[in-house]
Amino acid sequence: MRLHYLQHVFFETPGYILNWAEENNVEVTSTHFYQEYYTLPDQNDFDCLVVMGGPMGVYDEDQYDWIVPERNFIKDTIENGKPVLGICLGAQLIASALGSKVYPGTKEIGWFSVMKQNSGQYFESLPDSQMVLHWHGDTFDLPDGATLIASNDVTKNQAFEIGKVVGLQFHFEMGPDNVESILKNAADDLTNDPYVQTAEGIRAETGHFDDNKMILFNLLNQLFLEK
Repeated sequence: MRLHYLQHVFFETPGYILNWAEENNVEVTSTHFYQEYYTLPDQNDFDCLVVMGGPMGVYDEDQYDWIVPERNFIKDTIENGKPVLGICLGAQLIASALGSKVYPGTKEIGWFSVMKQNSGQYFESLPDSQMVLHWHGDTFDLPDGATLIASNDVTKNQAFEIGKVVGLQFHFEMGPDNVESILKNAADDLTNDPYVQTAEGIRAETGHFDDNKMILFNLLNQLFLEK
């Protein structure tokens, strides 16, 4: 199994996904759009794709010249039948690649619950309510034919699946080190808004990492390893 991931900023890494890959002897390659030079792989050179998060918007095409090539690459990957997981910005890029609108929503940063709407193919281990880490201001319309997996009162489309494609608006992949990294490098996002926690409040919620890691690993097993 060969996994390729797309990373948009240096401080949002695959986190626990790399631990899962190591445990399952999955070969990992990557594209880093924040570097001066980046390359996208040939479709024959990987088996599954992960699209990471980032502070930019899907609609910031004039500011980031890689957004259009990346969206086209994601669309090609989906059309080639490869499993794809998108996280936060990654989920928004998938929605855009599938023809859905992405736009500003309610800013949601910190630990807030999502409620399961469907188990779909990949979310049997997701409980009816799960506390997850959010760090987003945009949202998206659900792609045509997609199954809504999770919602909350702030952001309706929190997780979806369509075929071999999964989008998560929140962050199962972040462990304590990842949280410290985003708190350090995106501190300006912690504004005085109704659904934005303080850095201290985010750090205090240490009891959810293990459960989220387990749900993530089950999702990756089903999406990427099971035929």
